[in-house]
Amino acid sequence: MIILWKAMSSMYGHRWVSSFGAEVDPDGTWQAIISGLTSKQVQCGVDACREKCLEWPPSAPEFRKLCLGDNESIEHKNHAIRAAETDRMLQNQQLRLEDAGKRERAINARNTHIDKLRGMLTSTCQ
Repeated sequence: MIILWKAMSSMYGHRWVSSFGAEVDPDGTWQAIISGLTSKQVQCGVDACREKCLEWPPSAPEFRKLCLGDNESIEHKNHAIRAAETDRMLQNQQLRLEDAGKRERAINARNTHIDKLRGMLTSTCQ
């Protein structure tokens, strides 16, 4: 954490200190946000800040996204795609169920109408 704080302080100067303080992670927020990340991922976050030429230091959650690169957003997009496919599949299934009900009602109505016509024909023919 000390290395990260020094790197960000060096890169952002007073902007870092005024945003997050000179003392290393005084309330433990940054440690909680980046916990579970490897040192390589944290370095990727620092590099991303430099490469993107961010004028202001990122918030802790923004920094975590930078550390993870596009992996998190790709995972989110894949989840959204799967959810949309599932919604489409369920909607198609619902339509088929509704169509089956409509078809059944139409057949019943047709048969009822045919029976009435038959009844009318037989009564006039007799």
